[in-house]
Amino acid sequence: MDLSLKEIYLSSLKALVKNPLIYLLLIAWGLVQGLIIAFVLIVGAPFWIGALLSVESGESTASTAFFITLTYFGFVIFMYALLSAATRAGVLAFGAKIRCDEKATTLTFVDGIFRFTWRLFIGGIVVGMLTWIPILAFAVFIR
Repeated sequence: MDLSLKEIYLSSLKALVKNPLIYLLLIAWGLVQGLIIAFVLIVGAPFWIGALLSVESGESTASTAFFITLTYFGFVIFMYALLSAATRAGVLAFGAKIRCDEKATTLTFVDGIFRFTWRLFIGGIVVGMLTWIPILAFAVFIR
């Protein structure tokens, strides 16, 4: 069966009318996304302001402050993009299940989200370990 993304999204929208529990799940997931972004902004703000205040004045002060700000807001945008992609994965999983003439439930949506984010989580741990362990070992060696 040839499934285009447009057909899968349309199937998802049609199925939402038949399954109102998905509406509640989408609203709850949207609130969780908002809370995560707010948490990142609120918890990260003191570090961002502290980093800006610790920049010594000189020739490269403006560029250093710019890159600190860019990194901070870039991380927030990255988190938002990651959560949006997870939502899209949940909707696509829901629509694909319907297009294959199978019963789609709320768990289908949740499964689509976690199937997408689980790989990113494991990949993030592996990449983080491969990146930071040698850096920390080098820092200890230099010290």
